Amino acid sequence: DKGQWEAAEALGFVNAGVFRRIIMPQAINHVLPLYKGEFVGMMKMTSIVGYISIQDLTKAGDIIRSRTYEAFFPLLATAAIYFVMSSCITALIGRIEVKIDPKRKPRRLPKGVTEETRQNADKPEMSHNATADAEVLITVEHLKKEYPNATPLRDVNTVIRRGEVITVIGPSGTGKSTLMRCLNRLETPTAGKVTVFGYDLDDKATDLRLLRRRMGMVFQSFNLFGHLTVIENVMLTPTVLKKEAPQAAYDHAMQLLRMVGMAEKALNYPDELSGGQKQRVAIARTLAMDPEIVLFDEPTSALDPTMVGEVLAEQGVERAKLRVVDRGALDCVIRARVETAVVRAKGE
Repeated sequence: DKGQWEAAEALGFVNAGVFRRIIMPQAINHVLPLYKGEFVGMMKMTSIVGYISIQDLTKAGDIIRSRTYEAFFPLLATAAIYFVMSSCITALIGRIEVKIDPKRKPRRLPKGVTEETRQNADKPEMSHNATADAEVLITVEHLKKEYPNATPLRDVNTVIRRGEVITVIGPSGTGKSTLMRCLNRLETPTAGKVTVFGYDLDDKATDLRLLRRRMGMVFQSFNLFGHLTVIENVMLTPTVLKKEAPQAAYDHAMQLLRMVGMAEKALNYPDELSGGQKQRVAIARTLAMDPEIVLFDEPTSALDPTMVGEVLAEQGVERAKLRVVDRGALDCVIRARVETAVVRAKGE
């Protein structure tokens, strides 16, 4: 799934980590039931057993029959051995399926986690740096993105400072999502320069993984990891990338899920949630890394209207702008704290 791969990259995982922790478990879960029957059938219909016992089992039975003149006993013994081996292999693969299939795994808290501190502070504390209010976080110079049949971005220039919330408003197809993706290099611009935290994204010496861990993104299609529960989705990056203790990561994740009204769904899987619920979990997952910059791509498109104000208010967006959200005009938000500005995207 390209969306899940991009979500993992945006969180700061390396390609090997994405494949091992996100792609491979889901791929195995899809193909294992098919290969279970194929493997057992292959063992019965071919001489694969010969590679284990040196001599083909069926042929060995025929030799014994020819020497002892026993008509049925060698055949029955051969069938019994095949049956035992097939049963063992089927049971082994079945146990593997239980371990990797989200629908068959027991619903329990992640390892190393208890509910003892679950009712700690209801809301997470957001870190603020009062001495760096004027610090420039993102600089965009003459940014251009061109596709074979369209040019959504043409000569885009802006400076985003700490303490600003920038909203990008415009009709579909004007490059709002493309701009988001260019800022964290999920999309490579055709021309121009983007600087984040003082690092030029075009510089080969720039470590995009480390920058992405400081700059989260919420996608339009949510891109939750389907083989993980809600709480595991939110805990994954803090425990793997920041090396947080499981209990501390769990407490923080539960605080974020309470903030977006999803604490009671902590042990559910993404395919058991509605679109609005998935979006709230995606927001919590992004905030779990406590990023200094958050890119929201249509952050309220799937939310219930009653949840829009509550969720964005918790994220620090001023209520004056919630009316814009309620009218459906807000499509993308670059959040860097407190102050708000609006940029209108114009179509070509």
